[in-house]
Parts: sequence; C-alpha cells; structure tokens
Amino acid sequence: MLNRLYLDPNLPFYRGNLHSHSTLSDGRIEPAEVFRIFRAAGYHFVALTDHDRYIRFEEYNTDDFLVLPGTERGGMQPDVRKNLGVHLGAIDDPTVGVPRRFEHLERYAHPLVWEGWETVQWAVDDLRQHGNLVIFNHPEWSMNTFAHLEAVDGFFAVEIFNQDCAFKVHSAYGTAYWDHLLRKGRKVFGVATDDSHAYDESAAIRDYCGGWVMVQAESLTHAALATALKHGRFYSSTGPQIHGLWVEDDAVHITCSPCKFIEFKAFEERGRVVFNKDAAPLTSASMSIRPGMDFVRVECVDFEGQVAWSNPIFID
Repeated sequence: MLNRLYLDPNLPFYRGNLHSHSTLSDGRIEPAEVFRIFRAAGYHFVALTDHDRYIRFEEYNTDDFLVLPGTERGGMQPDVRKNLGVHLGAIDDPTVGVPRRFEHLERYAHPLVWEGWETVQWAVDDLRQHGNLVIFNHPEWSMNTFAHLEAVDGFFAVEIFNQDCAFKVHSAYGTAYWDHLLRKGRKVFGVATDDSHAYDESAAIRDYCGGWVMVQAESLTHAALATALKHGRFYSSTGPQIHGLWVEDDAVHITCSPCKFIEFKAFEERGRVVFNKDAAPLTSASMSIRPGMDFVRVECVDFEGQVAWSNPIFID
C-alpha cells in the first residue's frame, strides 16, 4: 500500500458538533444560547439541526466560530406509534452546485408517507439534491437493523456516538452498524455528536459537549469544513485526541493523547490491541497491514473509558 498521510500532526484541527437542537424544534433554549454554550466550550463550529425545517444562522458567524446550515429530517417510520424509523442529519455543502438550496426556517415541500425503505432513499436523495451532506443518525436508538442501513445509499456518514442517546436506554453507539457497512464495501465515515436538547448547566451529567468531530480543514470556513468532512479528514471523539494518522512501509501508525488502549479494528483479518501491562500511558502505536485486510480504523481509549475514533483507511 502506498504511503499516505491521513491526519497531519503539524496542521490544526477544528472542533465541532454536527447535531444539536433549540427551541425551533424540541430543544429547551434559544438558538443564540446554543451558539454561546458551544463557543464558550472551545468549539469552532456547530450545526443547528432542528427537526423538519432548515436552519441558517450565518449572521452569528465570526472569524473563530461558524454556524453551519443544516437540519434533521424525520417522519420516516412504518408505525407512527413506535420509534422504529429513520432520522437523517443534513449539513449544507456550499462546494456543490445545485438548482436550489433550502432557505432559513423552510419546511419541506413534500411530507413523507411511508412506502418502505424507498421513502428513506427518496429523502436522502432530496437532501443531496438541495446541496447537503447526509448523516444516518442514531441507528441504535431508532432500532434500525443492519439491513435497514444497507438498503439506503448516499449518506456520507453514520452517527457512531450520540451523547443524548446515551441517556435514552443506553443507545449511544453505532460502530457495529458502521463496521457492517464497511465490510459490505461501503465507504462511509463515522461521526460523534451531541444531539443536544436540554443544556442543563447545573447537571453533572449533560447531553452536550459529550461527542464531537475534530476536522482538519485548510481554514475555518464553511467550504473548507464541508470539503474536509466529505473526504473523511477528521476524527470523532468523546475525550481523547488523535494527533496524527498515516500509512508508511505497509503499516498504520497513530499518535494520540495519553491512552490506556489503542485498538486497531480490521476486517476481514483481525487487527490488534496495544497496551502496556503496567498500564503506563500510550501515545503512539502501529500495526502492519496484512493480506486480507479490507480496511483499518483505530480507536484510542483513555483511562476514563472515553474514545477517539479514526475514520477507516481503505486498503485498495
């Protein structure tokens, strides 16, 4: 495999949340307060993705903080009395040309009537035709099966961690769905998000600032962030930092903040777990690429059990 740099330790990262809510749907605080909270927490960008209407707040953009336009589209379920269904996140991609983009507070012109998984595919296509990057949101909380995700194409990422869903019957993780798609040859990325609603600053356990993406973009601009996201130049985290990720001499190499475990996930040959028997912190690890490995991704686990996930390296 050719040597390649995936995440450059010498370039900056921008921290962001791609899934949040406000009083424009079922969140508890006003949009301006959402932006204040994330900016105060050291975020560089946030997407306000209120339910079933498009959100644009470019007037809050500054040189060091951006609000990315977006939405969360729901209403796709075979039985409205049950949670089984699909929610799709959408982030505006200004680098693609489309006939028309959704306007601020616009509701969708076509209400969805469940006609099978073709309904979900139509919604994905519609979001993309309006210039959006599409995310398959919280598959575990939505009680999706692997076959459900496999039946839909066109989303660039799957939510692999959702902070709010951690408090909803412990349904935070989507890595198994992600790996299933990757093993089927689907080149999709993984994102960690908040899906924040409550913003209770008095609470010790909160549904915000718990899952985020760290994007290595050329600059803190809407176009640069969208470009980096759709090409996978980011990692996701609930705590640890990934400093660098590269392939050299037929091996995957990673550097990170001090962690207890560095886990190389590979299919169809197994990867490896690196740790010190005396539990001394790890800040780097490597794994040789062996025949039969279709992709490799890395999880860095710190001493509190928090995780950073790299995007997959595809073995071509």
